[in-house]
Amino acid sequence: MSESPELPVFDPRPLLEDLDYDLDTYRDVIDMYLADSADVGFELAEKLSGDDLTDIKVCAHGLKGLVASIGGMRLADIANLIQEMCREGKKPECEVWAPLVKAETAALKEALEQLDQTALERLAAER
Repeated sequence: MSESPELPVFDPRPLLEDLDYDLDTYRDVIDMYLADSADVGFELAEKLSGDDLTDIKVCAHGLKGLVASIGGMRLADIANLIQEMCREGKKPECEVWAPLVKAETAALKEALEQLDQTALERLAAER
């Protein structure tokens, strides 16, 4: 498998840097993700039960880009691994990967919901 467990569930720094530490915009982006996209990982988990490697690969690619852009390190890594398996013509085992995708999707959502404004302000001040 991957080094995913060693990656953090969530790292706010890359997006904060991209936004030049504009905390209001950062919070808006995270709020939009939570409102519109937080469950996208569950779509990939569902697709893993199917046999259409192209469909799985496309969904994994989209998930990877979406969560990587907000700092979802582990879920992005897992989506990348699934995408690579599909590229190589290997069907990801649903019973292995679907629970992992679901767990990491939930972990990222929880981390974002518990995001502490004070911690973000501290990161901004440290730059």
